[in-house]
Order: sequence, then C-alpha cells, then structure tokens
Amino acid sequence: MKYLLSILLLCSLLSSYAQPEIPAHFDGNLNRIISKSIKYPVDLAQRHIQGLTIIAFNITDSGVLDSVIIEKSPHQKLSELGLFALTKTTGKWIPARVNGVVKTVRYKLVINYTIQDHFPARNIAKEYFEKANKIHDKGKSEKALAIMGRAIKANPYYANFYRFRSTLNTELGNLEEADEDASQAVKIKKEVLAVCDICMIGIVRRKVIESRVVPSQTRRVVGSTVIRR
Repeated sequence: MKYLLSILLLCSLLSSYAQPEIPAHFDGNLNRIISKSIKYPVDLAQRHIQGLTIIAFNITDSGVLDSVIIEKSPHQKLSELGLFALTKTTGKWIPARVNGVVKTVRYKLVINYTIQDHFPARNIAKEYFEKANKIHDKGKSEKALAIMGRAIKANPYYANFYRFRSTLNTELGNLEEADEDASQAVKIKKEVLAVCDICMIGIVRRKVIESRVVPSQTRRVVGSTVIRR
C-alpha cells in the first residue's frame, strides 16, 4: 500500500513539472515580411473598405504551413493580399512543442486594414486601452470598463484587453463576466500568433476631368506592424 502511494505521489510530482506548451514561431522578421508583401489597394481605400482579415492555418510538426483558410475578411482582395503575405513565410516556421514533443497546431493571423487621414497612423483599439488604464489608475473602474468595451469592439484579438477587462469586472463584482474574459484571454493567447496593422494614410480622391482621371491628393501607405501579444 505504501509502495502504491509512493508511486502516485511520484506521478503527481512529475505531472506538476510537465513542460509547458511552446507555440510555433517564425524564424525571421515577421513584421518586415508582412510590410513588404502587402500594399493597400487604392480602389478599396477610395471606397472606404477596411476591417479585419482573419487567416487560420496549421503549422505542422515538421514546420510546414498547411490548411490555410480565410475565416473573415471585408473584401476578397484583402483576403488575397493576406494569403500572399503568409506564403512568404513558408519554410521559416519552428513547430510548437507540447511536453517536449513537436506537434501540429492551428493558429490565426489577424490583419487589421485601416484608412486614416493623418500621419503617423493611430491604433484606435490600443488608444482606448491606454485611456482605460489611466482612468483605472484614478480609481474609476466603471468608466474604464466602458472604455475597454470600445477597445475590444475596435479589435477583439488582443489577449491583454480581455485580461484587463477581467480585472475590472472582478473589482466591480462582475465575477461571471470576469471569468468569461479570463477564458477568452487564454483562448486568444493560444490561437492568435500576431495582430498586424496595415494602414492607408491619405485616401486618393479622384476627379474626372475631360474623361481623364486626375488625382487631387497624393497618398501615403504605412506598412504593417506586427504586435506580439
């Protein structure tokens, strides 16, 4: 009986020291790859087409990019640009490890296409997040919670947004909502490898004069920024 208890205790100790999951990662500068590969289509910017493109894919146990699909996108052209950029990463992925064993794991890449009027480009979601933090520091948790709702609405793929909102809900006694946000933060942390912003600064406005298309304003394109979670 004592021998059995010793074995059970040993198994318990070994499981407590199990190696954590190490997510797949890109061997190189993912930011540079994305920024060089995506150019915001002028015709879509003129029509104010913007929003999130979500690409799901596997990184296999041999580091191969596989089973790529578009889960969501505001336009087919933006989907195609995202897929093209992702293919540029082929052959440079390090597979995930679970308990020291390489595994095939499914991930998401989030590309946020936005159109803005002024340089430098603004990350509206992160501005809300920073504002909520400052207001929380002043002891205004309810107001901070409302602002975090706007941050998450602007971009619901930042794990730290949900972690912070979980903290706010806990402080306000909203325990069920706090648990939901905490679970969502864990889910996003595990699934989303990167959030990438592609911004068009200065929309090209065109006037038709004597059957000629004449640009009345130049445009400036700001490349992507990959934000690690």
